Amino acid sequence: MIYNSDGSPVSTIFLTPGVTPWKTTLPGVTDGANNPGIRLFEYDTETLLVNDMVTYYMNLTYANEGWERWEKEYRLTESFRVPNASPFSMHTILERIANDNCYLQKYYEYNSVSYDLTECNKDCRIDHVCAAREVDFNRYEHCLEKEGAAFMCGGLFPFLSIFLNLIFTKYV
Repeated sequence: MIYNSDGSPVSTIFLTPGVTPWKTTLPGVTDGANNPGIRLFEYDTETLLVNDMVTYYMNLTYANEGWERWEKEYRLTESFRVPNASPFSMHTILERIANDNCYLQKYYEYNSVSYDLTECNKDCRIDHVCAAREVDFNRYEHCLEKEGAAFMCGGLFPFLSIFLNLIFTKYV
């Protein structure tokens, strides 16, 4: 999420799942793998704002048994009950993830493209919510401190920070 100085949502950074499964070796990340996924974005051709997105995936457990098939994982507006993928709607989803374990678990499973179905505990919630709320590393660390997270530098943000810096460096 990108917020203005008043704290209002103004933009969203959408990341897509990888088609190639990858297990990270980043410090602090236990597994970090995902099923192969493809995300399709539906957008307004005049404003170029994202209206919705649909994620499809291949379940590797089944694929390794010879039953390969791409299937729909979720549609954003249906799964998270929002009208569109606007910054305001995405902020609403983030608040639901932060405050409702049902939404948190749904997000957590979708985040790994239905690969990691373990429970996302309190530290997991804090790490994911802070990583989504804060794109600045210092603000991310402050969020973790404020929320009382047990781990500071082993979470998602170092990976996301490197990834976003590579994107911005490449296209700016």
